[in-house]
Amino acid sequence: MTISGNLNTGEITVERARAAGHEPVVRSATLAGDDETWPAGLMLARGADGDQYPYDTEETVAAATGDGTAKTFSLSLGEDLTPGSVSVTDDTETFSDDGVGVLTGDAGGTGRADYRTGAATITFTAAPASEQAITATVKHRPTAVLDEAVDTSAQQAGLIIRHGTVKESMLVRGVAAPADATEAELRLLAAVGIWAV
Repeated sequence: MTISGNLNTGEITVERARAAGHEPVVRSATLAGDDETWPAGLMLARGADGDQYPYDTEETVAAATGDGTAKTFSLSLGEDLTPGSVSVTDDTETFSDDGVGVLTGDAGGTGRADYRTGAATITFTAAPASEQAITATVKHRPTAVLDEAVDTSAQQAGLIIRHGTVKESMLVRGVAAPADATEAELRLLAAVGIWAV
């Protein structure tokens, strides 16, 4: 018996955000997707849980729980916070971030946030009630770029660029309505060793 056939050749082209120049550091990471297709070049931020989120996404962190007596709390909000983005509340008093790490409560409380480490300390004017949730809303700085498009409804991991050169023409912020990276965002990426060319 003789079997004959033709072998066809094909080519798969994957658009990647990495660029020639400074060789990129690429690794696999867990993506906090929501059944969307994330485009190659999407700027990412690492959330408090360690997953990668689209940059400029607000994250709500369960920061602490009141006991009815304590007024001061030490919080861990995740690394690389965007200055001015921190808000903490017990649903009675809300703290706002002035952009230089000072947190001010609307009832007179005080606090500080370290944007690099995500550590924060707040002192409420009145002790939060027993079992009262203390939550924080934060935004993280961009720390990576998605190397190739990922359908997050089918997979929860993707290749990210943590260091090196990327194609500026592919850099975007947001998934539903992507916007080009601004000069300020390019500077934030450069600060972590990702250069747009």
